Amino acid sequence: MRKKIILTSLLFSTIIYSSAQKGDVIIGDSTIISNAQAMEAYNKAIEFYNAQNYNSALDFFNQAISLAPEFHQAYYNRGVIKLEKSNTDEAISDLNKAIQLNKETNATYYFMRGKALYLKNDFLTSIEDLNKSILTSPSNAFAFYYRGNVHFELGNFDDALFDFNEALKLKPDYAYAYNDRGSTKKQKEDYNGAINDYQKALNLDPKLSFVYNNMGSAYRKLGKNKEAIQNYNEAIKLKPDYYIAYNNRGSAKLEMGDFKGAIQDFEKVIQINKEYAFAYNNIAIAKYKLKDYKGSVEACTKAIAIDREYAAAYLNRGIAKEMLRDDKGACEDWNKAYEYGALKNAKLFVEQSCNE
Repeated sequence: MRKKIILTSLLFSTIIYSSAQKGDVIIGDSTIISNAQAMEAYNKAIEFYNAQNYNSALDFFNQAISLAPEFHQAYYNRGVIKLEKSNTDEAISDLNKAIQLNKETNATYYFMRGKALYLKNDFLTSIEDLNKSILTSPSNAFAFYYRGNVHFELGNFDDALFDFNEALKLKPDYAYAYNDRGSTKKQKEDYNGAINDYQKALNLDPKLSFVYNNMGSAYRKLGKNKEAIQNYNEAIKLKPDYYIAYNNRGSAKLEMGDFKGAIQDFEKVIQINKEYAFAYNNIAIAKYKLKDYKGSVEACTKAIAIDREYAAAYLNRGIAKEMLRDDKGACEDWNKAYEYGALKNAKLFVEQSCNE
């Protein structure tokens, strides 16, 4: 019983988030607080921050806060640095304190906390802060940008598109916003529009490897695998360890019938990231196409060893086992695939081959 293998290689459209923007740290002046020693420590912290000496900046912000516990600007700036150092929970704690101490609504504080909450994947709370920031300061392109990212993550693509449009009105040279608007258009199946935005991002910054990767994936959606491969090539030139681009290039080669070339790319993925289960599953697909059914089973087994609930790998291993006349093993795998979420396809195989 020959069945067409289920092609489950993944397309990645990576949204890349910019780090702390210039201007995140408030420059101190002598009118902020009356404690002269605290102010001196604060200004030294600012100097160290601008020199990208974050550890020393933290030390002086700590000193400023110790001398003046009501110094909300110091809490805010310390939170910015902690966010820069990926200490997200501590950053949020400092930003909470800054907002609590400040008697007025500060759009910058709410923006930064909204950004931190977004990076923590607390999207619903993040959007509340970003809304407050935009309401108070509607000219902040970065606030619209991050709110657009939140909407994207929540699947609200029309709202995301609106926010990226607003960000670009305010900051026409915002390459990241063009990239992410392109990814939003791709989600809405406007692939040509996505490609146009990716190209605009590259016109602004031709060294953004992830934009080439995303544009390649948009071309794949249009069935233009040759153009897709050209873009994946550019992504890999810029970032030689870009395993997602290798995986996507291999998937494009797979679709073009270059199964050996695809396997080479998927094996390169594993050299870079041996825990990337998708690459093993994709190797299984290519080996199946080459009628190497034993090799296909082995590759799926490696994928499953990494992810015990990888439904597609169970499904594909079952298909390869069937070709090796291991009907019992095939049915066991298809039932596992059904259990782990491949409901429609797995059910079809079980009904056709396992109920005799």
